[in-house]
Amino acid sequence: MLFTLVKMSPKKLKNTLAKQDSLLKMLESVAELGKKCVNNPKDTHSRSQFRYKVCNVDNLYKEINDLVDLVNDMKSEDDSEYEPDFSDLEKSSDLLAKVRDYQCQLMQTSSDQSSSSKAPPSEDSHERKARVRLPPLELPSFNGDVNRFPVFYYAFKSMIHDNTELSDEQRIQYLIGKLSDKAVSVVSGVPATISSGIILWINTWTLVSCLAPISIRF
Repeated sequence: MLFTLVKMSPKKLKNTLAKQDSLLKMLESVAELGKKCVNNPKDTHSRSQFRYKVCNVDNLYKEINDLVDLVNDMKSEDDSEYEPDFSDLEKSSDLLAKVRDYQCQLMQTSSDQSSSSKAPPSEDSHERKARVRLPPLELPSFNGDVNRFPVFYYAFKSMIHDNTELSDEQRIQYLIGKLSDKAVSVVSGVPATISSGIILWINTWTLVSCLAPISIRF
């Protein structure tokens, strides 16, 4: 806003000062509203009003700044010894800074609420899920039936042979424990040791190969 410097009457000066004071109070009200919103984030009505009014604070500050300059110029014109007063300008600057700070705090609160809505399930939720237990997978046995060997082979390989938490001795024990009938007769007499583990596995496979040719990928 541009003002033309003219010699004003006391009444004109009074009106200008009143307008300056009114604009300053408007800026104060926006700052108070922002503080209220920060202290009570759930007050959606106040937050809506603040978002609307905060758009005009820069114009309020500029107009106050212009009026402060105009009043000082007018008073200096009437009184050469008058000392310019910029206290209202300093006050309006502080109020504008507060408004911006409240605005940033509210934006951060909104961002935090949005993030929390996408947060992973709480510990209680994990505990509830942990109580839902699936039945354990049962390792199939092998009795020498060639048609059942593929199922046994891949299940044993996945659950036992490739299980890094098991020792070689444990793998051999699992293998022997899951053989029956013709299959167990092939490995009978072979000690369940690490060195004989390969023999047990080869003998089991040999039994199947003799019964019928099937395609198994190792």
